[in-house]
Amino acid sequence: MTSNERGIFYHHDETLVKCPIPFDVFTSKTLVKLTLGTGLCIVKQEVYLPVLKSLFLYTVNFEDGDFSHLVLRGCPVLEELYIHRGGPHNLCHPTIKRITIHRSETHNFNTPNLVYLDYSDRLVNSGHFSANFLDSLLEARLDLFLPKDYSSEPWKVITCICNVQILHLSSNTVELMLKCFDHWDSNGGFPFFRNLVKLSFDCKTKKGWKVLWSLINNSPKLETLILKGPFCSIRRSCEDSIEGNVLKELKICGYEGTRRELFQVQRFLLELKFLQVMKVEVGAKKIDDDKKLKLTKDLL
Repeated sequence: MTSNERGIFYHHDETLVKCPIPFDVFTSKTLVKLTLGTGLCIVKQEVYLPVLKSLFLYTVNFEDGDFSHLVLRGCPVLEELYIHRGGPHNLCHPTIKRITIHRSETHNFNTPNLVYLDYSDRLVNSGHFSANFLDSLLEARLDLFLPKDYSSEPWKVITCICNVQILHLSSNTVELMLKCFDHWDSNGGFPFFRNLVKLSFDCKTKKGWKVLWSLINNSPKLETLILKGPFCSIRRSCEDSIEGNVLKELKICGYEGTRRELFQVQRFLLELKFLQVMKVEVGAKKIDDDKKLKLTKDLL
């Protein structure tokens, strides 16, 4: 294969093998949805898909040039983009509304009309992270983690999503946010989530609950709270109170009925003055009917 060859190739035994996909796939005037994968490498391919709305890429790489330059600018009305591996990419597009990124080390989002972001990635170089969707983004689902020897600025990602209405945080993201407190403490405090109304919070570490109390106390419109992970790992001192909240719905997942868990539920009931609905899901451990009955009586 020479550098002047055009086409689509896939990886086989660490070599590139030509893949028989017709070139006119990338210049279709009627294609609305396109899915490509896996292990493809696209070389010097002209792209013009004037009505394409959804693009799904599974382990696809573009050998020559920037992804936005080669592909996105040829999709003028694109609204949905899914990328699983492949990259890193710089995403630049004026009409994209939904982006899902899984493990592609994408750190630059020039997407001013984005409303939904599902971002699962390793922040290798978050010091160069940039995004301009602060005013448009409504919902964010974050599963972010740092390498052990990281030298980055992970708080930049959190700053860019603090205007969302719906937020889903994985346990990895909670651990990442714990590493940001030194920066926040010396730079004006924890971010203010002025529009947040629904929070899904997954925590598997005792220290991670510091993030939860900070989020609740800095989200004046928060109405729905979903707690995932081992509920028994909740830790807070008497000073960790929930103040000025308007929470109306609380869902607890992974409840096992320990004394500590029951105490935390009682504290929530005392502090949540506007609570209307509380849902409790028992943990994955198998329990008999007598245990279920006891858990129910304790909660009542």
